[in-house]
Amino acid sequence: MEHQKPASQSAPQISVAQTVLSDNARSEIQLTALLGYGGVLPFVFLAMATLLDLVLPFAPARALLIGYGVVILTFVGALHWGDQIQQKTKQSWRYIWSVMPALLGWVAFMMPSAIASMMLIVGFLVCWLIDRQLVKKGVWPQWLGRLRLHLTVIACFSLASVFVPPSLFG
Repeated sequence: MEHQKPASQSAPQISVAQTVLSDNARSEIQLTALLGYGGVLPFVFLAMATLLDLVLPFAPARALLIGYGVVILTFVGALHWGDQIQQKTKQSWRYIWSVMPALLGWVAFMMPSAIASMMLIVGFLVCWLIDRQLVKKGVWPQWLGRLRLHLTVIACFSLASVFVPPSLFG
């Protein structure tokens, strides 16, 4: 005689929709990470070129590093604008905040490289602190918080290459 388990003890049933959803979520995380880490490759390349005091086509490496930092800081701020457009409940402070990194970057771009680099590093750290709060509140997922931390550290260390005297590597 076969003995059947009560329904409460049987293995949980996973629907096709749940499997597709989890596969889609995994794909989104993987794609976001791939693009994020791909986006910091110019930071790493330009930091190495800055340490070697290279003049790349069109400009010195340190100028290109600062320029790329401005672009990416602007993008990081714009994440808030894009997120707010999708939210039912709008928070005006997030729209206002979303343009602040771009304005900071614009001012930094007009400064000597050491000042610009310091401004951008502070900008990236402040962006990360704000984003971390959104993760803690459950507005943004945990995996995004970890990814943002990794990318922020790489960007900041790359920008710090401006402070290393070129003579150490030349």
